[in-house]
Amino acid sequence: KAGECVELTCVPLEAWCDGETALACAADGKSVASTTDCKADKLHCFEGECIETVCTPDALFCQDNSTLATCAADGLSFSTEACPPQHSCSQGKCQEWVCDPGDPTCDGSTATVCDSLGLGPIPGGKDCSPATCSKGECVSCTPDCGGKNCGPDGCGGTCGECGPGQVCIAGKCHPLGDECDDGNDTPWDGCTNGKLSEFWIADCANSPVVGEGLAGDRFVVLWMTSDKKDLVGQLFEKDVMPVGTSFVVDGVDDYLKWRSPSVARWKGGGFVVVWGDSPQKGQPTAVYALRFDKDAGPQGEPILVIESGESVQGPISVGALPDGRFLVAWAGAVSGAPPGQQDLLGRLYLVDGTPATSAFTIAAGGWYYSGARVVPMEDVEQFAAFAHRSAPDNSHEIAGRLVDQSGNPLAQVFSFGNCPGCMAHNPSAARTASGGLVVLWQARAAKQPDDDIWGLLLASTGMPVGGEFMVNSTTYYPQEIPAVAVLPNGKVVATWGTEGPYPKLSDVLFSIMDCCDGSFSSDKIANINTEGSQLSNSIVVFAGSEFIIPWQSSVVEGGQEKSGVYLRRFDLNGTPKYK
Repeated sequence: KAGECVELTCVPLEAWCDGETALACAADGKSVASTTDCKADKLHCFEGECIETVCTPDALFCQDNSTLATCAADGLSFSTEACPPQHSCSQGKCQEWVCDPGDPTCDGSTATVCDSLGLGPIPGGKDCSPATCSKGECVSCTPDCGGKNCGPDGCGGTCGECGPGQVCIAGKCHPLGDECDDGNDTPWDGCTNGKLSEFWIADCANSPVVGEGLAGDRFVVLWMTSDKKDLVGQLFEKDVMPVGTSFVVDGVDDYLKWRSPSVARWKGGGFVVVWGDSPQKGQPTAVYALRFDKDAGPQGEPILVIESGESVQGPISVGALPDGRFLVAWAGAVSGAPPGQQDLLGRLYLVDGTPATSAFTIAAGGWYYSGARVVPMEDVEQFAAFAHRSAPDNSHEIAGRLVDQSGNPLAQVFSFGNCPGCMAHNPSAARTASGGLVVLWQARAAKQPDDDIWGLLLASTGMPVGGEFMVNSTTYYPQEIPAVAVLPNGKVVATWGTEGPYPKLSDVLFSIMDCCDGSFSSDKIANINTEGSQLSNSIVVFAGSEFIIPWQSSVVEGGQEKSGVYLRRFDLNGTPKYK
């Protein structure tokens, strides 16, 4: 202009977007000629124009009953993915059927039909009372399908039909591809009647807990006898062949052995066990520890960690460093604590079993702590201790703190899992391949009826890495009591129990995560037997290429509940293995 260079405000006649505002440059480039708020007209700004979007940017939605769609970042297009077989799309996710769409089904004692998505019974129908509803019909006989998914129901009907090529064995349909041949007819050895099965470990037993992989790819399983008066163990080879005979950890005829003993890998391929017992009914629990060598030989006498009469709230936990030092952690009230307050406490022991410290406070502060968990951080010679805690206002969360090799708590207490009504509890934790921690717990999302399994990744300092994530993909029954471990390939495996409807049915589920983004695979079922309750609380990982999940299986016979310990072996992809 007039022989001078003039700086332009914008490119003449160009249109562009500033967020959801469309702008247009004047012809001379010296000013903005127009601005339009696209959002005010419920439109989306794209390349300087207000246009209609086809979907909400980045949102998941159902294109139809069997197709999940993901909206593009600009909202102008979307991609689709077909839901897996026997799944329907609802509320922006593929959900597994709980019944066959349109088929007769029961809603308690009401005969009705399954909705068009297969996600539950249609409300209403015919009330069968005082008779019983079976397969969507009112029947006078009470069908017996407890733990069965096929075979006769005792009332002239069936508990279900197996799919093509599947075989019904003892009321269970074995999945295709579960055929096996181990060259023997031994029942419950991982391959029974030509089909994959659980491994039987013990009868008349409950609350099993399994130790970490020991020297020579061995592992130890502990359980309480059904009368809860003896704590018993058995050493096994990786292929579930027993080493020697079972051994008694504590056979003193006290009133009660405490639920959920804890075991940790210890120096020289051995292990250390902690447990509690009550000498007489109504008396407080005492807590003991005992060290074992690699052949399950006891090293000395049981160590009294907490005397009977001191305050202790279970479960207790133990973790050991490579030099043999081990930390026992529990929740309890210190002397003079106000009513309703418990702290997270610990005591450190040297390799020879002598105490390195007296009982010390790991975390306190006016909360009620319970359910301790200890994770050894071997490379930095530290421990991480976790517990559930609740406040007087009924808020719940998971808390943790690092403890050094001398028993000194480090830095500050860190916490997570706190949201209104979440009720976070039952923590479990493991060390990741990158040196951090993965923590799982049981909780329910706000305003949701059932518990799920939630997780969080932590740095070695206890600081969160990313946000909290849900582990389970099965969501229509409560998910309970998680356990977590890290595989040799760096992946994370989680296991937990799911409680089904009456008659009491449950499964042991597990899932594997490619560490470490919080994205677990779809849930897999560890157990084949589904009669009664299946309770899982442990994982053992071997240095090679497999892991084991044990659980307690309870059935009712003659009005009495009988419990046994079972387990299954899996490769690193979660495929079952047998002898």
